[in-house]
Amino acid sequence: MRFGPAAALLALLAVSVHPASAQQPSDDEWLDAPRMGIMTGFIKDPQAPGTIDEWREGLGSEFDADDWVEGFRDAGASYLVFYDKWIDGLVFHHTDTTDYHTRRDFLAEVSQACRDHGMPLVIYWNAAYDSNPEFAHWAVRGEFGEPISFSEVWPARLMSLHSPARRKTQDQLREILGDYGPIAGLWLDVYRGVWPATDEYSVRAFEAWSGVAADEATPAQGATFVHRTLVDYADELHVIASELEPGLRFTYNGSAQASLGRVDFAQQMLQRMDYLSSEGHRLEATYEQAAGASYLIRPMETGNLVSSTWFTPPPPLRPDRARQALVECAAAWCQGANTYIAISPQHDGTYAGEMEIVERLGGWLRDRQEILARSEPWRDIGIVVGAPAPSYQGGVPGRAALDLYRGLGSLGYGVEQLYALDEVARWPRDLSEFDAIIVPDVAPLGDEHLSRLRRYARRGGELLFIGRGGHYNALGQPRAASAIRPLTGELDPRRIDYRAGTGSRVAADSAFGLDYVPANVVDGTSASWASTDTPMPHWVEIELPDPGLVGTIRVTGRRGPFLLQDVDILVRQGDEWVTVGTYRDNEAPNIDCALEPPRRAEAVRVLVLRESYRGQPRDVADIEEIQVLSPEGEVLSPMVEPMYEIEAHLDDGHDLMATGPAFAASAWPADVLASFTSPLGSRHPLLTRRRLGRGGVSWCALDGSPLAESGPVLEWVAEGLAGPPTVSGHDPDRHLPILRRVDEGLVACLIDIRPDEDPVATEIRVAGGEGESFAEAAPLGSGDVVRSSVAEGEVVVELHPDPVATVLVR
Repeated sequence: MRFGPAAALLALLAVSVHPASAQQPSDDEWLDAPRMGIMTGFIKDPQAPGTIDEWREGLGSEFDADDWVEGFRDAGASYLVFYDKWIDGLVFHHTDTTDYHTRRDFLAEVSQACRDHGMPLVIYWNAAYDSNPEFAHWAVRGEFGEPISFSEVWPARLMSLHSPARRKTQDQLREILGDYGPIAGLWLDVYRGVWPATDEYSVRAFEAWSGVAADEATPAQGATFVHRTLVDYADELHVIASELEPGLRFTYNGSAQASLGRVDFAQQMLQRMDYLSSEGHRLEATYEQAAGASYLIRPMETGNLVSSTWFTPPPPLRPDRARQALVECAAAWCQGANTYIAISPQHDGTYAGEMEIVERLGGWLRDRQEILARSEPWRDIGIVVGAPAPSYQGGVPGRAALDLYRGLGSLGYGVEQLYALDEVARWPRDLSEFDAIIVPDVAPLGDEHLSRLRRYARRGGELLFIGRGGHYNALGQPRAASAIRPLTGELDPRRIDYRAGTGSRVAADSAFGLDYVPANVVDGTSASWASTDTPMPHWVEIELPDPGLVGTIRVTGRRGPFLLQDVDILVRQGDEWVTVGTYRDNEAPNIDCALEPPRRAEAVRVLVLRESYRGQPRDVADIEEIQVLSPEGEVLSPMVEPMYEIEAHLDDGHDLMATGPAFAASAWPADVLASFTSPLGSRHPLLTRRRLGRGGVSWCALDGSPLAESGPVLEWVAEGLAGPPTVSGHDPDRHLPILRRVDEGLVACLIDIRPDEDPVATEIRVAGGEGESFAEAAPLGSGDVVRSSVAEGEVVVELHPDPVATVLVR
């Protein structure tokens, strides 16, 4: 350590997996990262004038599938994803299942061109949403009997997969695989279901499955039924594929991030997928999503919409779109992910500028593809996302890990996330490659992985726990103190109160992230509390600073298309919670609960049983504000401040400013390297360290996201753990480095995160790790202007990211 002087689903989801879906990830060449795919086809804008019947007249009058595919191949694309059926239900091949198809068999022409040019063809396809008017009576219906639609902007009906729509969609897939092959992959979009549902098909299937009346189902039963439906249907699709196209590779939109959501369901679904997909479309999202490529067992891709919209015809391209697309794609390719480029044709089937961008992207990748393909992450610091059990029913709190990944990466460290889930994700085999490993607050960890971290530290590694890191097992349950004590000693972290003095104390069953903390319900702003995306009910409660007589409890829902529909309001009197308000089928944005007569209370709890978003049920509860008023209208729940500034006092006499919230520890049998004074006036350690074997275990009081956002504190902590960053000298607010290891040395990709501005040259310094030195640098592709020299054992490299530069340092 280098911190200066003081451093001296439950059984219900346990269905069998069809053998075709249990196979290991495909070694097909078109999936070997980094690759560029093309996603394209014709989609009518549902908000544009005219009907689909009118729109499809003359569609593709200049369309030439051979020109399309030949152009994609020459530009460097490795596969093509073609829209056969969007959520509007219009089918682009000649089908016997419906008259709702194009007059021209576009799929026949595209598949023939793909065969002629050796281009793997992936079918974009919707099984769950379908607005074919012939299928309208098979739609899922909500609690009020209305068909469930995708959104107000993109109206499309959700089909019940327990209705005859199930057979219709399967027959469509049989046509595709039997008549248009070979087909390389199936790309499922918006593969989802909802509960509660009141249509006859969903109700009958639920009651047969559960033995419970549908209107008496708990949210957990409804969620499990939906998940089981999707898993079973995926198995049926695999059976069809095994008969007609045994090599078919499956994915669904959002699968690359699904493992961080409802883990038990995701684990069941993802083992049925051969590669994983996500939608990026902007630099920050693409960078964060592609970070998963290092831990996911299966190949992954992230999407980049190059055209101005998904729809035909698209508006003209923005002038800076080519530069923006390049930084987004480079962020994926340089982290080991594939990218699909989404482009929308004109109504006549030609493109207006998109192909020039595709050619530029393909040329950039072609110059660097070979060396990126054999690279792996440069491992300075590892960040633990978790290692949940497959039956873990919550979502993995990965936001803090992503914030640290971005923050440390921008400083110039080689960073890798560590996530493990059976058949889905895995940690690196050898943790000794990392200079340091960070465990964020409440990351779920099984005993096996906690033991690996203990061995890592004993053998010389530097381990940092943040907040309650390491204190939760693989099921997300608190560990016994004895289990973590060998690593941290007598350490019992607790979150510090948000406000000094007489402010209200606010708690909730869960929080979606630091932007949605419980204290937001009494902060007097438009910020909201939001629960995690786990089955209802969810609750938030306010402990009053002084018990008093309560006359009204006013609950304000989150602004936007969110609606609190079923809510119970309770007050605490002594040890007893008393229900004072029951609201069902609420349609108002605010709920005013008048207590007649007024009651003396010590705390107030709002229990959310049902919420909707754009009319569709969701498992997240959202509340903007709760006011507890006396009979005279006096506010009994004073505002609190959800975040606060803290001044960190370092052991060398310097001070750094950081942002809370933070944790306090009951005891810290370790060296205190920095401390701070909380808003309550009490003194607490900010960072401690104790030796463990040949290494050390540190603890940080700042939560993961606040630490990542407290720049000077993060720099100080990172350098103390892992030494100076591998790359330095750049401006983190302008350039983002991504580091990869190859046999020859280090590949550094420097991305201009403001590509719409004039390019800025930058000089970086690259230092090797312990026992490793560099002597020269060379550009990797055309356009990468690199000048280098050696100074004080480091390679000094002048780069001109325009908007991306790549260099090999050896």
